[in-house]
Amino acid sequence: MQVEVDIPESLLKTVTVAQKLPVRIPSVNLALSAIVTEISPALDPAARTARAKLTLPAESTKNIQLYSGMFALVDINKSTGNSASEKSLTIPTLALQPWGQLDRVFVLEDNHAALRLVRTGARLKSKGKEMVEILSGLEGDEQLLVSNTPLQHGQPVEIKKQQ
Repeated sequence: MQVEVDIPESLLKTVTVAQKLPVRIPSVNLALSAIVTEISPALDPAARTARAKLTLPAESTKNIQLYSGMFALVDINKSTGNSASEKSLTIPTLALQPWGQLDRVFVLEDNHAALRLVRTGARLKSKGKEMVEILSGLEGDEQLLVSNTPLQHGQPVEIKKQQ
């Protein structure tokens, strides 16, 4: 039995053939490791993903009713111990503000809010927090602004520490 998964372009460098990846099939309460047997050399141009095939170990699935088309979760970030958050720039999802079909964040610049359009990648959890990978639009040394009220570019801001 195989699992097919679409791997985002930003995570392709972390997955190799013969690598073990954690797989969960929630409908049958099954968690196991599967082996990557094939990675497509071509990306889906619209989704920017590559299809990979993982083989489930027969001994772990022989007493379980599995059907073609069942939903499975594959955790690429846990497979290597080097998650996207350790290799690239990630920010809390709370700081990200959708704006039509674009994503934006506000950073502190001379005590004013400065708008930055960003390109996002993988979404993941890190230490219980929802995080999103930033592929472009931030350098990594900016101070992000998170506000309960909408911010405008150029708006003066006063920083209040959380208690």
